[in-house]
Amino acid sequence: MSNASVPNQPDPEREARPSSILARIERAAFHHAETTALEFGSTRLSYAGLLRQTDHLAARLAAAGVGRDTAVGLHCPRGLEALIAWTAILKSGGAIVPLDPAYPAERLRHMAKVAQIRHIVVPSAEADADGIADLPAIRIPISSSRDADTPQAPALPVRRHEDLLYILFTSGSTGTPKGVAMPDRVLDNLVAWQETVLPVTPGTRVLQFAPGSFDVSFQEIASTLAGGGTLVLIDEDQRRDPAALLAVIRRHRVERLFLPVVMLHELVREYLSAAEPPPLPVRDIITAGEQLRVTDAVRRFFSAHPQCRLHNHYGPTETHVVTAATLSGAPDTWPDLPAIGAPIPGAAIHLLDDARRPVADGTEGELYIGGLVLARGYHNDASRTAASFIEIDLGDGSGPQRLYRTGDLARRLPTGEFAYLGRADDQVKINGFRIELGEVETTLEKHPAVAACAAAAVANPHTGSRNLAAWVVPGDATTPARLPETLRAFLAERLPPHAVPAIIRTIDALPRTPSGKIDRRTLAAGLQDTFPKTAPAREGPSPAKGGEPLSTLQAIWSAILHIEEIPPHADLFELGANSISVARAAREIARRTGHRIATARLFEHRTCAAQAALIAHTHPSPEQAKSDTAEATDAAQRAAAPRADAGIEDSDDFPSDAIAIIGMAGRFPGAASVDDFWSASLAGLDLLTRFDPATLIRVPEHLRNHPGYVPVRGVLEQADCFDAAFFGISPREADLMDPQHRVFLECCWHALEDAGAVRERSRLITGVFAGQSLNTYLLNNLSPDRARIDAFLAQHQTGELATLLGNDKDFLATRVAHKLDLRGPALTVQAGCSTSLVAVVQAARSLLAGECDMCLAGGVSLSFPQERGHLHSEGSIASRDGTCRPFDADASGTVFGGGAGVVVLKRLRDALAAGDRIHAVIRGCALNNDGAQKSSFSAPSVEGQRRVITEALRRARVTADTIGYVETHGTGTPLGDPIELTGLNDAFAAAGATPGNTCWLGSAKANIGHLEAAAGIAGLIRAACAVRDGMIPPMAHFTRPNEHLDLEGTPFRIPTEPTPW
Repeated sequence: MSNASVPNQPDPEREARPSSILARIERAAFHHAETTALEFGSTRLSYAGLLRQTDHLAARLAAAGVGRDTAVGLHCPRGLEALIAWTAILKSGGAIVPLDPAYPAERLRHMAKVAQIRHIVVPSAEADADGIADLPAIRIPISSSRDADTPQAPALPVRRHEDLLYILFTSGSTGTPKGVAMPDRVLDNLVAWQETVLPVTPGTRVLQFAPGSFDVSFQEIASTLAGGGTLVLIDEDQRRDPAALLAVIRRHRVERLFLPVVMLHELVREYLSAAEPPPLPVRDIITAGEQLRVTDAVRRFFSAHPQCRLHNHYGPTETHVVTAATLSGAPDTWPDLPAIGAPIPGAAIHLLDDARRPVADGTEGELYIGGLVLARGYHNDASRTAASFIEIDLGDGSGPQRLYRTGDLARRLPTGEFAYLGRADDQVKINGFRIELGEVETTLEKHPAVAACAAAAVANPHTGSRNLAAWVVPGDATTPARLPETLRAFLAERLPPHAVPAIIRTIDALPRTPSGKIDRRTLAAGLQDTFPKTAPAREGPSPAKGGEPLSTLQAIWSAILHIEEIPPHADLFELGANSISVARAAREIARRTGHRIATARLFEHRTCAAQAALIAHTHPSPEQAKSDTAEATDAAQRAAAPRADAGIEDSDDFPSDAIAIIGMAGRFPGAASVDDFWSASLAGLDLLTRFDPATLIRVPEHLRNHPGYVPVRGVLEQADCFDAAFFGISPREADLMDPQHRVFLECCWHALEDAGAVRERSRLITGVFAGQSLNTYLLNNLSPDRARIDAFLAQHQTGELATLLGNDKDFLATRVAHKLDLRGPALTVQAGCSTSLVAVVQAARSLLAGECDMCLAGGVSLSFPQERGHLHSEGSIASRDGTCRPFDADASGTVFGGGAGVVVLKRLRDALAAGDRIHAVIRGCALNNDGAQKSSFSAPSVEGQRRVITEALRRARVTADTIGYVETHGTGTPLGDPIELTGLNDAFAAAGATPGNTCWLGSAKANIGHLEAAAGIAGLIRAACAVRDGMIPPMAHFTRPNEHLDLEGTPFRIPTEPTPW
């Protein structure tokens, strides 16, 4: 049986219309010229600006002789200039050869020689940095691309599928890196597939994480710019530091991340370390580079981010991505080691045995790859190309096929996906980097003090991390006394940093297997004492004075490496430290000592004693260190966030986490607008409707004739009216749509008009958070009999889809987002009568998390028939006489009604910077639940209310004695109101309020009744009007307090007339 998978053969029609990555980017730039293409700190570059600078540099490259398939070195640190050069090289017809500034000069010289580089793009005219100073190539400064005197260049070539796109160098088993020559076809195929399953649209924000010398960076850049998205760039320090990375994700509202597995784990660990981390705006995380391991922390993270999907991509540098899987279902059901997925279009996957014959499904085999995804081979290296890119006849009648031998072992699953089983050779992956052990060993053997050596990846049993280790047999009696340090320096000049062993041990002889091979397992097992619970002491100079920094450093590293005691002079890297743990240590050192140490310094100072001496050498005072750290942090945050609020400092008046209400709209019983509602509130009017018997024709006769029937309700006027054409909705669709959806959609538009944000709603990332009450329209109007109900249930997901979409609460927020062209999160929130306030809280948190720039939040409640009352019974929530009297002695319950309300929210700083009209400011909000400690499921709880009010005050950073008005829940029930007041008073007393203070109480239900899902937003709008106008509205129907209230012992008072505030 052939264990092969070729889901999609090349499309002849598509091949007849060849595109290219550059063509895709230019097409996106044409349609989205003013959209931000690149964002780096506070600097933004639009697509028009990117192409303008690209054109200038491409002309200079062409004038210098760059053309089709010309290898062009790119020696530039991360940032805007690197991306300008990246695009310009493609436009000139050339192929990109990343020359990582972190690589040693010897490696860069080898790369330049193999790639036959004759042109190198550098950041500026003065740039001739270490590592490329002696390369015989023309330097082309990026900055000169903006000069007006750009030389006349020959016509630029049109890129073709088989043109050379890039040359990336990977480790070689013989000790010399191999240059993978990749044609445009492969990346274009990948981006074309990604556009169908994981599309980037204008405004999608993608982090550019991978180093330029790794193929994932090409996927990040090409897929984003081809879709009109925004590529968020970061510097090297941010890339290595999970805490800094989280800050960038929040501030720049990053929606998509490509991460190696090790950084995914670090990012998740850092996120979960916070007490109450706000949600991230991320929607997709794509991992690659090594086997994905789903830890409990990963499951917790994705459970907290249900909008975020986890994708697992697989593919070597020689092919780029060839299989992909998206994890589905609840995160707690995800396997520990997920499959690498099924092949993407154009990729053929074959599992072969040692004789290169297909293996049966479910059987382990070596993974070979064919199809459109293959590289040309290794640049200027025919022998190694022939060894890895092999012509194989699979015996299926198709003749010999060119396949790449990966060296990976896999098994095909019944689902058609593939499970990764490990390596068949000596190649390893550490921290996402591909390392050929043979290259490390060959380079070591070049040192005259080395007679023999071996290298292997060693796992730390305490942390699960892997470290690269090397064992050396000294060559002669002149071996340097400190051979490991000497060899480490020797390797650092010849290998990239990730290929330099963290652990180097001398050994008398290398152990061998019975077949004579080096026994790497025995070597690795002998290193387990390298990771003890207590590390052995080592001799060294006395620690510097100041034992406190040293002990703090030992405690930090002890926690990170899971070693109980770390002596001052123990080599941290031999104990298991690596680039990830160094970044964590740098954060902890800054947090606990007030001293910021660059990660590069920690690599240089490899012991706790050396790091303590480094701190002592700089010797800042604790006060100055904290001040410098705070200033540096603030400066970095300001630089990292492109904001329009320059000059607005964080203060009590303008706190950084405050939310501004910049727009309001609503429809309420007896009030067609917010202004009508506020005027009626100030007048103390009752807006409920009392029905005469002739109006109650749809109420069963036995019910309306009942002695306890109360014919009163809050009626929303013109609930059956809707301007469908304005929103592009057909009459038939409007007929099928729940009026709650219709009314809420109209209110959202009116709220945007009130905010003056109609035009900017699509330019900004705008979210929608909303909820609704029970849909009775479907039951009462669209399903008049059992036959109609049965017909709907039989095909509600297919033939009745329009009815489903128009009536299910799940589509309330997303319909608004669709019809108003809003690109932020659109979530339906359901929490009973607190629904609309919970929606506001979620919107506020989304703003603070950087998920959006503006939010619509609110709720709607409308049930049918509206012309109905309620049946009162003693002890129920419903009023005896149809009047709602919150906190009054004659209170007997509430009255229900219909209505809707929406607020438009922005971060306060953004609203101030934009000059928005601000109705009121939300300083703090909190959510909780009563739990089981109350009399019944629907009963209120003093303790629950006390806790949530206390938490809201704490988050607002205000004292209770500064609160002048509370818009209460105030349902008018004899026992519910006293419970609410008791919880309120307990919280206020604990927060500094005294009976001598005056705080007014109000409740919108006295005017309009209980609007269920819209009740909270009605109260918020009323409170916002009170703040805006400085006027306390009277409590309608209030004459004397409920006997269970102890108002005299509290700061609370009930207003009976409009009171200036």
